[in-house]
Amino acid sequence: MKNTYSLYTNIIQYGVLALIVLSGFAFFPGYIAVEKKSLPWVIHLHAFVMIVWMLMLIAQAYLIKTKNHRLHRAIGKISYVLVPVLLLLTVMLLPVSYSRNVASFMERGMAMEQAVSRARAFLAIPFFYLIGFVLFYTLAILNKRKPAVHGQYMVATALMLTGPIFDRILYIYGLPAGLSSSFLWESVAFLVMDFIFVAMLIMAWRTQLSMRPAIISLSYFIIGQLLFIFGRKSAVWSNLMAFFFE
Repeated sequence: MKNTYSLYTNIIQYGVLALIVLSGFAFFPGYIAVEKKSLPWVIHLHAFVMIVWMLMLIAQAYLIKTKNHRLHRAIGKISYVLVPVLLLLTVMLLPVSYSRNVASFMERGMAMEQAVSRARAFLAIPFFYLIGFVLFYTLAILNKRKPAVHGQYMVATALMLTGPIFDRILYIYGLPAGLSSSFLWESVAFLVMDFIFVAMLIMAWRTQLSMRPAIISLSYFIIGQLLFIFGRKSAVWSNLMAFFFE
């Protein structure tokens, strides 16, 4: 059990470190290389808090590996403030992203109606990861006295960062001309995370740990992916997004 929990901390520590490096490539064209004064303040603050959160995940995993549980618990309490702030900034960022997407689609020659429709569909992606982040973080905190269960849910929480980063990298660098469909590049990100959750499920089964965290995490992803594939262009979703953002 101890070796298995150590594996979870390694996944978080080195996985998030890799995500920080990849985020540089993902956000270089749209953020790092852009004149900062031209961007809304909420984008800068969201980026700063997200970096703090990622560094906290790395630090927390390291503290568990070095058995510094006291400091781990103390830093963990900071997340009770940091996470709500991060969620608030993410929600505040949604209408900004929506407006920027509409403008971007129209610059590519889309009619206003088509650009709005596509921007509404795109909002399914951040909502999917935002809800998952809240769900897995909450479950991790509720199970903080069960190390292996807590570790699995924290891996799931960290994976919520994978989607947005992979999306941008695949959309900007990874797809041939004419294949820049949101369905294609989102499906690749989904498959990567599905593979990790299946691996977690198998690992929990082989080590006789609770399989519930992996089952809940994988179930959320499968249900969310199906809703994304079949529901993001539905009239119900479009009208819901219009209600909130227009």
